[in-house]
Amino acid sequence: MCAGGGSKALRVVVSQMCHHGLSLHWRRRALFFVSFVVLVVSAALHTPGDHLQLGNNALAVGELDEAITHFEACLATALQDSQEHQFCQINLASALVDLNEVESGDESAKEKRAGKAIDLLR
Repeated sequence: MCAGGGSKALRVVVSQMCHHGLSLHWRRRALFFVSFVVLVVSAALHTPGDHLQLGNNALAVGELDEAITHFEACLATALQDSQEHQFCQINLASALVDLNEVESGDESAKEKRAGKAIDLLR
């Protein structure tokens, strides 16, 4: 399956990987790496408030992968007890639950996301 959501840049990457015949296993590994790079670069260019707003914008239009990336970047850069940190935790948990509802298949990944969402809300 070579269709997918996410940001336009991620869709282009997936399309190129499919075009070149990469297996699902290697596409997942490459997408993890690309998402990590986006997270690191994004964290360096935006404030926690920026990430919170960008994550909310992505969530509003159904770009769950992009929203999750921004909320994780927000958590990585916001002060632990700040209001932004709390909002990012709540919104990330919500996005993880939403992703579980729209994604079919991999039950292990769904369980991990659900566990992470519960941990964020504690």
